[in-house]
Amino acid sequence: MGLLEGKVALVTGAGRGIGRAVALAFAREGASLVVNDLGCERDGSGRDPSVARAVADEIAALGGRAVPSAHSVAERSEVEELFALIGSEFGRLDVLVNNAGIIADKSVLDLSDDNWRSVLETHLTGTFFCT
Repeated sequence: MGLLEGKVALVTGAGRGIGRAVALAFAREGASLVVNDLGCERDGSGRDPSVARAVADEIAALGGRAVPSAHSVAERSEVEELFALIGSEFGRLDVLVNNAGIIADKSVLDLSDDNWRSVLETHLTGTFFCT
């Protein structure tokens, strides 16, 4: 029996990097997962639902249970849909890992207003909406 056996966890930004590693570690410890990732590029552009699906499939192949989500944490309506999905699939949420983030690979002096807003909306507003 794993440390998280019977628990339900949402990991945002779980398609790559640290988020993916956290989701896989939670699954190995017995948690059921909602693997949330917009599937965007590092700068926040684009959208690819196959990114979250691939990690959910990887968890399933390990014998775990995972549901993919390509909802944007930066949009309140999409976070509401995300939590409705959690409710319908699992009935509750025990653990939230706010990991979603994008990178603006520029000096602060070179960021456009739109780049700055995208970073804030993902990192701060996304954390606020999910919490």
